[in-house]
Amino acid sequence: MKPLPISFKAANQQLIWVLLIGVALGVANYALGAWPNLGHSMIQQCIISLVIGYSILLISFNAPQWFTKLKHPNWAYVILVILFAFVGVLGSEVQLLVEGLVFQGGSYQFLAGGGIYLFNAILTILLGFLTYRWAAPTLPSEELPTEDLSPEPPLDKIPIRRGEAILLHSVDEISFFEAYDNYSFLHDLAGDKHLCNYSLAFLEKRLDANFLRVHRKYLINQRHIHQIKPHLKGRFVIEFNDQKRSAITTGSTYNDAIKGIIKL
Repeated sequence: MKPLPISFKAANQQLIWVLLIGVALGVANYALGAWPNLGHSMIQQCIISLVIGYSILLISFNAPQWFTKLKHPNWAYVILVILFAFVGVLGSEVQLLVEGLVFQGGSYQFLAGGGIYLFNAILTILLGFLTYRWAAPTLPSEELPTEDLSPEPPLDKIPIRRGEAILLHSVDEISFFEAYDNYSFLHDLAGDKHLCNYSLAFLEKRLDANFLRVHRKYLINQRHIHQIKPHLKGRFVIEFNDQKRSAITTGSTYNDAIKGIIKL
């Protein structure tokens, strides 16, 4: 199994803000009397800010690439909850370790934090999802155009993120797009899927007439339809001629589009 690709560049660019938040929390906690002196408070808060804050940023910036192989996008949220909760527990343990070894003369005991683990886990999950919604995927505007672009000629290339690089994927080799939050996955003729920074609404406007919306989640390339089969409640199953013979089920409100394809 290949290790998950991890890029530190985007998270490192936010590192100064993580440290400043730690300093601010240290001053605030000292002012509220939570710690015996200012230095103690600032050291503790900067450490926990680095452990939790930086870990959240790493996860948030890298997660979209990790999740491209998931069969169902909802699993991404389950994995994120587990990762963020673990970061909260880890941050708690590091905080207790520093407190015990540095400020209490070596009285550290492993996993002795009690309710602090649950508190920090819940807090980290909340902060993590807020950061994820902001950061994933964050790409410079000069690398990926935004949806405010005027719809000029139809797109013939789709930019996708591959680690630190931006690859241009030919639309002729795409069988369909699948909605994913405000972004989408493109499914290619090799049967693979890649995260795309465009929404289906934007793609529907910028692609040629061969791309057809057949479900609120799917935008298909008619050129790569292998077969269409009737399904329940007037819907259809569309199978594509990619290497994995991918298939999707159409939405019942898009029957006219399907009938236009099969000339009914």
